[in-house]
Amino acid sequence: MKDQNASVQSDAYEYAWKFLKVAIEFHKDPKNADILSPTQNQYTNFPAGYKLVANIVMNDTIYANLPIPAYYGFIAAETANSKNIVVAIRGTQTNLEWDIDAKTALVDLQPENPKAGKVEKGFLKLYNSLQLWAPGTNVETNLGNLGYNNITMIGHSLGSGIVTLYGAHLAAVKKSNVIIHTLASPHVGNKDFVDYYSSVVKDSNSHRFYNILDKVPNQPQDKDQNYKHVPGGYPLKPDFHVNNTDKCNHSFDTYLYLLEGNSKTAILDLECRA
Repeated sequence: MKDQNASVQSDAYEYAWKFLKVAIEFHKDPKNADILSPTQNQYTNFPAGYKLVANIVMNDTIYANLPIPAYYGFIAAETANSKNIVVAIRGTQTNLEWDIDAKTALVDLQPENPKAGKVEKGFLKLYNSLQLWAPGTNVETNLGNLGYNNITMIGHSLGSGIVTLYGAHLAAVKKSNVIIHTLASPHVGNKDFVDYYSSVVKDSNSHRFYNILDKVPNQPQDKDQNYKHVPGGYPLKPDFHVNNTDKCNHSFDTYLYLLEGNSKTAILDLECRA
């Protein structure tokens, strides 16, 4: 079991480093502030052996009549086999996105299907605004046009919540093989949602990594709402090289460091190196 866990952790690190890091760094770069759907050559260090097929755009707002489109990540297809795709979705980075995180009331995932359970209101509102834009345009594209059948998904923080919802949808509707890696994921839904999720996503394909000192994976904490985590929890234990602060314990770079195996301290933010 230890060897299997090590293999899963190694895979999560590779996808976090090669894909999610690229999306996060693109969004953080001030010169990209007004770019919602970059072309492949506008990314720095786009993964070798992959082609950009779509950018992920969602609305950064809690108000239905005030959509504020924001870049959240991308989808890439393996050039050697276009049936294999990777979905990378970044985490919370703005005040508006923290507002989305704070909408913790539970609402029906699928009103027409009560068995699908209830999920966090902020996550669902953001997820329902998700659009896939063809690279370099604001023209919507469709995953169904890609001819995929193997999907690997990676997300951090808020992005983990969206990846959980999106992955369940793709596994249920597209009948694709979906592997989900999440980092620092908060609770996404209640027990009924977790049961629904497990009915469409194989437990062996669900990998939820959390730093044991990170407070976010324990949120929301409203016991009356009956929040529950999806299966596949993998605890990560920070060492003395990581500053023990809320920001550092939740940082994407800290998760990269913990996934890599607590050896490459250069991965850490400067302020998080103890």
